[in-house]
Amino acid sequence: MRPSKGGRKGRRAPRGWGPSHQRINWPAVVCWLLAVLAVTLFITSAPSETPTLSSHEGPMRVEHWRNGSTVIVGSVSAPVTVQYDEVRAATGRPDGEAVDVFMSSDQRDLRPIVVVMNSTLVHTRYPERLFFHLILPPAYADYASKVLSLIFPNTAFGINENAADIHAIKRRLVRINGTYVQQGLTSLYAYFPYYLPHIAPGLERIIYLDTDVVVKADITELADMAMHGFPLAAVEDCSQTFGLVLDFRMLAHIKKDAVPGEPGRESRYDKGACSVNRGVMAVNANFWLIKNITGHIEWWMEHSGRGKAALYRYGQAQPPFLLAANKKYMKLPLEWNVRGLARDEFIGKEKEGLAKLGYDKDYFDKIGVHGKKPFVSPFADTARVLHFNGRHKPWIRGRDREPGEQPPALCGQQLVDCAQLWWQYLSPKAEEILLDLERRLTL
Repeated sequence: MRPSKGGRKGRRAPRGWGPSHQRINWPAVVCWLLAVLAVTLFITSAPSETPTLSSHEGPMRVEHWRNGSTVIVGSVSAPVTVQYDEVRAATGRPDGEAVDVFMSSDQRDLRPIVVVMNSTLVHTRYPERLFFHLILPPAYADYASKVLSLIFPNTAFGINENAADIHAIKRRLVRINGTYVQQGLTSLYAYFPYYLPHIAPGLERIIYLDTDVVVKADITELADMAMHGFPLAAVEDCSQTFGLVLDFRMLAHIKKDAVPGEPGRESRYDKGACSVNRGVMAVNANFWLIKNITGHIEWWMEHSGRGKAALYRYGQAQPPFLLAANKKYMKLPLEWNVRGLARDEFIGKEKEGLAKLGYDKDYFDKIGVHGKKPFVSPFADTARVLHFNGRHKPWIRGRDREPGEQPPALCGQQLVDCAQLWWQYLSPKAEEILLDLERRLTL
């Protein structure tokens, strides 16, 4: 785990990394950033004394960071070895007050992470409580730490480059005809959220965010709320039912072959049951461990290919979580995960689900949307978290639009291009500086 250079006093993100209406002397900022960058790249700190480790699970190593702190980091063979109390002590986080926010990504492009951090800081009443934990590949850890330390100098964060045995995760993904069951699988890092109570032992409450979200509310509410013994809390999505996501013929085949006591044998699933999206999740770590949620997810990862076809119709990492979390989660209000904002069409019975909430055929006729395209999210105006899941990510599409170009997704009552809501937290000048830092640090 690599701590940031940030001090004890957390503050909101620097101006210019927030909504684009903020004003700042950008030439001065550029000069300052480049000066700090020059110093950062050439400063080295002498290693401090190696501490004595009294208790831990599995191999450990000591990492000396450039600010002189000594921090314990998990090894590759760990699944769960990081001592987060030591990390907090090294970065000056007060015990019992930190709100632990986790993200996981294997992408070198830091713009999504910057937007998540910035939007979270902007809307948090006490940003000094926030501690961001980033699970990144070892190849990107140093680079990410340098860039984020420059952008958020007063924000506490840590980078864990060896969170779990990624090869063990890959081995659990069953193959059919030589290919992974999850067609289109692009990142094994999508599975790390399911290991967080093991990766971070000792934390009682964990907040997990996908890196394609924008936070519009105080995230500490999820850390402070009562969870009433549930191992997790997430938003339910009744427009995507179990019957839409899963092939129940394959599910029946797996259940039949499961032995007594295994998750597949004991659990009952309803085709009409609502799915739950893990893109925004509060984890009650103790009860997650008691209920063995990770073990159940791993079971479904290993057994999902025991039929003649794939069990999952949509998604890759989401379905095993859906099966393991069945009837074990606390429902969060819809506003905490307004999803689909990077998609370009409705799927399944999503429109029927919207009709039950008052957005029926008359509504879509009025706004001129008659088919599956474009995707429309009428709830974006009141969202607490905007979720840009889908193929048309704002940072991939880019900021500029061709004249007359139809946005893939429309948001709110004004039907704005959903991507505009994402770009509010990364102004053009801020993006230019970020990309310039990336270029300079990779030379």
